[in-house]
Formats: sequence, C-alpha cells, structure tokens
Amino acid sequence: MMRACEKNSHVTINLDSPDLASMSSKEIEELVKSSPIVTVQVPIRRCWSYLDMISDYLDASYAFETLAKLGNTSILRRVSMQPYASVLEINISDFSLIRLSASLKNLSLAVRYPEDDEIANSDAFHQVRDSVLQHEFQMLDKPLHYPDIVEDYFSNLVNGAYHECGRANFGHELKDYPEREYGFWESAYCAGIEDKILISRNAWLVPSSVKISNALEIFGYSKESVLLDAEFVHCKNTSYALAEDKVIEVPLGSVVQALACYSEYSSDKEDFQERLGNLHSELFVSTPEIKQFRAEASKFIRQVGHDDPDFTDRESRASVLISEFSDFVVFKFSSCSVVLFDILPLSNLQAKSVGTVLTSISSGIFDELQISQECEVDWLSIDEELFEQLCWNIIYHHSKFNRNTIRKLGKSKSRDGGRDIEIWTNASAGSPPKKFIFQCKYTKRTDHSVSANNVGSISDVIDQYGAHGYGLMCNCYIDATLLDRLDGIAQNRNITRETWDRFQIEKFLSRHPTLSDKFF
Repeated sequence: MMRACEKNSHVTINLDSPDLASMSSKEIEELVKSSPIVTVQVPIRRCWSYLDMISDYLDASYAFETLAKLGNTSILRRVSMQPYASVLEINISDFSLIRLSASLKNLSLAVRYPEDDEIANSDAFHQVRDSVLQHEFQMLDKPLHYPDIVEDYFSNLVNGAYHECGRANFGHELKDYPEREYGFWESAYCAGIEDKILISRNAWLVPSSVKISNALEIFGYSKESVLLDAEFVHCKNTSYALAEDKVIEVPLGSVVQALACYSEYSSDKEDFQERLGNLHSELFVSTPEIKQFRAEASKFIRQVGHDDPDFTDRESRASVLISEFSDFVVFKFSSCSVVLFDILPLSNLQAKSVGTVLTSISSGIFDELQISQECEVDWLSIDEELFEQLCWNIIYHHSKFNRNTIRKLGKSKSRDGGRDIEIWTNASAGSPPKKFIFQCKYTKRTDHSVSANNVGSISDVIDQYGAHGYGLMCNCYIDATLLDRLDGIAQNRNITRETWDRFQIEKFLSRHPTLSDKFF
C-alpha cells in the first residue's frame, strides 16, 4: 500500500506493498520527488510461527537501520493496520532522492518475498538477503538507531523460536550464548558498548562496572530516579523487599536464575576456583555449616596445588533497593546487579499482615505503614490548576512512564472537575508501551474522601482514550468503595490502575524537596 497526499506532498510507502515491488527505481523516484518527508512502513505479520515473526523483525531492523544512514529519520512508531499484527513506521527527510529511491527498491526485496520466480532467483534478491543475514550476525556490533526492534527480535527468538524448534536447530547458538538458556540476551541498547547489559522479559543483569543510574538512562528512565534502601526478608516461602511504607513480594527464583545466568555468562567454565566461589550467596548471612564448608574447600584447593580462594573471609552481602514508584527492585551484588520487574507491591492491608508475621523486624514497617504527618504541605495555598501541574510533574518523574509522551487533555474546569493527563509506559522487551490516563481531583477539604460520585464514569474515560491503564491522583483520602470499584474495572478490563492519595503525594514531595519548594 502506498499513499500520496497532494496537499502536503507527503508520501507513505509500505515496503510490503506489491505495487512497490513492481516499480522500478525511476518510478519510485518520480513518486517521492515532490515530498520532503517520506513515511516508510514495515509490517509485522500475523504469524503462526515464531520463526516467521523474528524474520519480520529482522527485516524491519535491517530496513530502518539502512534508511537511517540516508537522511534524518524520526522516532519509531507502531500503528494498527489490517491485516497485519502491527506496522512499524518512521519518517525520513533530508535525503538524496536517487539514493533513497534505489534503497526503497532493494528494501522491498528484503521485506516482501518476490512472487516472480525470475526475481526470486536473481542476483539482486540474493544480495539483499545476504545483507539481511549479515545484519543479523553483526547488529549488536555498532550502536543502533532503532534498538526496540532488535529487542523484539531477541525476545521472540529466546522466548519463542528456541522452544518451538528445540536444540536440533539452535543448539550451537545456545552454546555460544549461554545466557539465552536462562531467557536473557545482550540488550540492543548496549550495541557497540563494551559493558553489556543482559535483559530478559522481566529483568536486567547489569555488570558492576555500570552504575544503576546509567543503566536506567540507557533504557529511557530518568537518571534522577530515587532508589530507596530496602531490607530483604524471606518468610513462609515468600521473599519480600521492605522500604518506608513499601512491601514488595519478590520472586526469589528469578534472582537465583539471574545470578546463575551471569555466572555462566561471565565465568571461565574451566576455572574450578571460580565455579566453587559462585556457591557463595550474598543474599543471606553465613551459617556455621557454610563457614565450615568454605574452610574445608580452601584446605582441599591448597592440597591440589591451587591458590587459596580465601572463602573464609568472604562476607559480602547484597544490598537491596526499591524504586520510589515500586515498579522495580534492585539487588546489588559484587559482580552485578539484578533489576527485577516481575514483582508484586502489596496493598496496605497485605503489608500489615507481613509485618504481623515478621514481629522481630516489623516495628519499622508499622511506623511507615501508619499514616504519617511528617510530610504535611499547605494544600490550601494552591488551586486546581496548580494541583494539576503538580500531578503532571509527579507523572513526568515516574520511572514507569516515557516522559516524552506526556500531555494534558481537556480543560481544567471541565464538567467532572479535573483535567486528564495522557502518558505511555516505557516499552520493555516483548511488551509494547501502554497508554495511561490519569485524572486529577483537587479539594480544599483534605480530610474528606474522593468517592465514585466525584470521578464520573471511569469506564467511559478508558473507552474514550483507548487506555490500557487508569490513574487517579487526589489531595485527600480515596474512599474504600472507589478503590474496590477501580480494582473491579482493572480486573474486568485487564488493565492496570494506579492511585495517589494525599499521603503518597506528600511522601513523594519529601523525597523531592525541589519540587515541593516549587509548588508550596
């Protein structure tokens, strides 16, 4: 499919279009010559096989990386278009007409398999396919303009194609890339960088040579994200990270799997000393039995002629950090950091239950879980408009969201009393970004609760904007019945909900004094 709009001389070219495949370079040149900006699309087809899906992502990566060398290209966009699963598109401008036209002709051979046998057997087609194959082997060697596409490629390769085809087809790759056995791969965002970050669908593995703040920035998070020092406990076969008023359930198995992966990825497999050293866990305090084992291991290694690995004095511990927005937990070890996203923040009631069980360490938990007055602000000093600006700033700084996508919708004094804020989440491997709609509710009576009657039809708001998430921010309490209603809507519509009441906002402001001083 190709479209040309005479009004603004804007041409859209789908590289899967049979019309494009039948055109010569000169005809393509004639099509785009009056357009200063050309939109190029590459489809991701509806596939029954992961092999077909990764082939589409590979072709898309090759096409867009090729185009990025020919002019100024825009950010990547994902659009819906039948009959495809999705369509990836970019704009290109400031290009050489002859070079772009020739490239579009070649790229059509990369994206669409020729229906003509003569073309399919031509040298031109085989040269293009050889270039795509070369791109597959070398795409992590240099920085990429569109790493998101490559992340989707690896996510479907590691989590789909490997399982679909088994070792018979991919055994050699798993031997060369042992991290993929554990569901991890070298991130495309680190292409061309010496210090590689491994990622999976639910976690990152960051080498100790890379600061966590720098890793966050690489993946589009704010470098200024606040990480809270946390305690790590294990109780009744469940692990938790605890900080301030936050209690987060952590899948310990994911941490262990990540550490095993990094050990396999970074260690010399023939180094017995290193392999034995990896038995040491930095998560828990050493027991007398473990200390005895280390002493015996050191004695044995000296007997066989190796240097003493000095296990007996090794008492390093992992440090645990929680994102201030409870969207990820960081375990910092001596060799690497594990950043986990498949976590479960507990509700206030659930957190108190954990505190009841952990009586020996729960005093600090309960102090934070009770409503705190240490962060009081003068809510009467601002109005609806300033409150909406405050909410905008909080969402803007939220590490879960892509700050480049935030925008206000509607008018401040609308019928339901609040302006909506739209923002998209940060994309993660195998999971596209999701649209959130936040509603802001300000009141002079901060000791009252916002109820279902104050927010109107939440379902209508979600439908109006086609949102995958809903958030409510207010400077008072949130009524329990409204929270139940939000939970029901989230469950029935399979969306995510977020709520910020007065105390959560005040706690956030206590950690961001510059923002507090700006508004109060």
